Amino acid sequence: MVKVSKDVYFIEASTNVGIINTDNEVYVIDPGTSRKAFKEIKENFEGRKIVVLNTHHHADHILLNYLYQGDFGCSIYANELEVHLINNPDFEGYYLFGSEPPKVFKRTFFRARKSVSIPFPNDIPIKIIELPGHTPGHTGFLYNGVLFTGDLYFDKDILEKYGYPYHFSVSQLKETVKRFKRMDYEIVIPAHGNPSKDPTENIEFMMERIEKIEKDLLDILKAPHSVEEAAFKLAGEYSLKFPQGFFYLFRSFISSLIQDMENELIEEGGKWRRI
Repeated sequence: MVKVSKDVYFIEASTNVGIINTDNEVYVIDPGTSRKAFKEIKENFEGRKIVVLNTHHHADHILLNYLYQGDFGCSIYANELEVHLINNPDFEGYYLFGSEPPKVFKRTFFRARKSVSIPFPNDIPIKIIELPGHTPGHTGFLYNGVLFTGDLYFDKDILEKYGYPYHFSVSQLKETVKRFKRMDYEIVIPAHGNPSKDPTENIEFMMERIEKIEKDLLDILKAPHSVEEAAFKLAGEYSLKFPQGFFYLFRSFISSLIQDMENELIEEGGKWRRI
């Protein structure tokens, strides 16, 4: 457990786990997938009231919600747009696949175990910051100068490894990034990556990558393509590999790019092309 600021800590993991130790409660931000982090929190805060805050509904952030809720009997809070997806993890497969999903979406990467979350209460002693783009109700948390940003951005080395930054709404992300640049914080802790006093380089690298993919997509759509056809062409150009189910994340991302550029495109019978 690393101390970041007064009463603020995080545990480094595949999804970083945030901890805010207030006078009355201990807030755990995104339990993620780490049972080691769960054990460490249990050992350090035995007997304290635990509250879970979720930045969004993706399984790598909420997989162990059920464990915290079962062991601590704690409340789980999230943005109201995320609550229904957290409480019904099967929905992830439905919206990524577009119908009753195949078995691949029953893997824990796509489907967390069920937990019960409710919208944020009015009296939470932490500043809740709406950061939509990665998901509809994606949320950040600010306390004592430390801002937990969830999946607002990814470190440069992570993007270089995976090739593209998944976001549900690139158009919303662009607006969120503009607001984020004006926010007041001392240090940022992303869910995937290292704490930073100034994440500008990582954010600008991500946005440049998105702009390049959009440009390449527009070039592809000089001729009509379905979303899937365009996604496969881009995947080939970027040498992307898709373990089971991962193509549907990329297809969703390409759909998000199409929505962001829809003033330059037209849909004709299931295929898109440049106007």
